[in-house]
Amino acid sequence: KPDKFYFLGIANAGTDIAGLGEKKNTLNFKLGRDLIIGDKTVATGYAGVLRSTGGLGIGVRPFYKCNPWSRIEVYGEAYDFSRTTPSNDVNPRLIAGARVYPVRWLRVGGSVEDISVEKNFHINADVKLEDEDLAYFLALVGLARP
Repeated sequence: KPDKFYFLGIANAGTDIAGLGEKKNTLNFKLGRDLIIGDKTVATGYAGVLRSTGGLGIGVRPFYKCNPWSRIEVYGEAYDFSRTTPSNDVNPRLIAGARVYPVRWLRVGGSVEDISVEKNFHINADVKLEDEDLAYFLALVGLARP
């Protein structure tokens, strides 16, 4: 449906960041819903598996009425709620960031991750495939088989 989505991805792909306490090649699976006013997405909420642990997030497009600024989104996420920090506090991992959608199928951005403990800056990029796109790609995979 236009206002509901699922997201499947891998985080920290091939990156060894064990010194930061993050696992390599973790799974993201989010179920979410968009708040749409008119034909513009204003906010997005989601929950599910973030970096192979439970989590949730929200994204807001503060300039949704103004093109091209409507392509900018600020977001926050929280996950790994039972994590014990080096000072023996139970503290979730918190992320704050911004991303832009230069084209319909691509988003790029940056974030400050683990705000309460490490404050690491990361960049990210996602390629968006919709259900219609997946059907097309699966048909191509079938044609490629010998």
